[in-house]
Amino acid sequence: MNDQKILEAIEQALIGNYISSSNDVKKLSVKLLTAIKAELPPTDLVKVTERGWAGHFICADRCRFRRNTLISYKDINIVVSTVGLMEKSEHWRKEGESRFEKIGLERYFETMAFHSDKADKRYLDADVSKQVDFNSDWSINEMDADDKANDMHDVVVKEISERLLNGETFEVKS
Repeated sequence: MNDQKILEAIEQALIGNYISSSNDVKKLSVKLLTAIKAELPPTDLVKVTERGWAGHFICADRCRFRRNTLISYKDINIVVSTVGLMEKSEHWRKEGESRFEKIGLERYFETMAFHSDKADKRYLDADVSKQVDFNSDWSINEMDADDKANDMHDVVVKEISERLLNGETFEVKS
């Protein structure tokens, strides 16, 4: 129900309760509507959903650390994905070598963000061809850093959520 219909319903209720002046009814109706809306949760909230699978990276199945968060706001869905601590294949690991290898140049953990796949109506998984840029840190070049990776991921989710609330739409680059 829109504000105008709510105002009309309030005015009708007030008129039914013998408030005589039309001007008084309108003023009181606006005050009541404002008070009611102040008590209700905002309808334009960002919805954040933690999911149980990796959101990007072809070797994610070898990563000990995987986080995937779906951020939904109006008709925009963005996936924030963090992966890291990738185990080396036993076949390729030499004796005495670390069990873990970097997932890219100078990093053991990375966070990326993507628009969701518009064709995927069930899970809204990432469309890795539609990357979303953000300003926060996105990589960590140390192995024992899962706590830092969690923090990094959370900061990116917060940044994107705030930017969505401020009207940014993260247009897809062609």
